[in-house]
Amino acid sequence: MEGMSYEDVNELLGTTGWKKMATGDRTVYQWFLGGYTVLRATFSGGLLTKWQRRQIPPPPPAPPPNVRQTDGKQHIRLAFIQDLLNLGVFHKAETVGQTRANLWVGPLFYLLDFEKKQSFVGVVAAYYFMENNDTLTVRLYDGLTGNKVGSYDILSGKLKMY
Repeated sequence: MEGMSYEDVNELLGTTGWKKMATGDRTVYQWFLGGYTVLRATFSGGLLTKWQRRQIPPPPPAPPPNVRQTDGKQHIRLAFIQDLLNLGVFHKAETVGQTRANLWVGPLFYLLDFEKKQSFVGVVAAYYFMENNDTLTVRLYDGLTGNKVGSYDILSGKLKMY
């Protein structure tokens, strides 16, 4: 596929689902597919210079609400969160005080269906809950604008998008 024009790639794959990620001397488009697959196309001078397909492992299951013991899965959760940070699904995650964690989401996050969003944020919530049993809420912020875009309640296991 390398060497194809942007128009040829669009004709082959369709334009639905592509998200423009960066501009400059090169333009990068990413597409988050079902089955945890990310397609990434890099164009330079109007021609495709790099094509990548990457599988993201499915998230580990979140612990049931009110489980307050170490479950030995923190290293798995942390590795999954780091993968999502590296891909740009998340921009940053941190705790604030004793009862809240903040999560900044990237453009790929918005391409996920609601169930995947809830599952991915649930992994972040489980990670911080296991680190600090008082963490009960994860607030979501847009990584580009800083606007609050949602929240996740650990006790109910529910994500709310604004």
